[in-house]
Amino acid sequence: MTASETANIETVRKLYDEVLNQNKQELLPALLNEDIVFHTTTEERGIAAYRALTDRLRAGFAEMHFAIHDLIASGDRVVVRWSMVRHTMAHSRVFLRPANMWSNGRM
Repeated sequence: MTASETANIETVRKLYDEVLNQNKQELLPALLNEDIVFHTTTEERGIAAYRALTDRLRAGFAEMHFAIHDLIASGDRVVVRWSMVRHTMAHSRVFLRPANMWSNGRM
């Protein structure tokens, strides 16, 4: 694995561990390019739109936690396989198990 691939994996890991799990949204400008494009029910663009998406997720799943299962890098692309778990007092439940692909250093 190249140094660039290792750095890209660490960027994605930081996005999930610190931004999504710990709500450190102040890190977004260091991790995402302003021209980021991501797909939800529509195509959305930009850091502000990504921040709004995480706010919506947190509003709907206040106790959410993302677990990374695999990170695979090739060149400037990283694929992450993850699950989102919602914790409650009584139990934990896995809600999502998708995979995402990121590319180009800052995501």
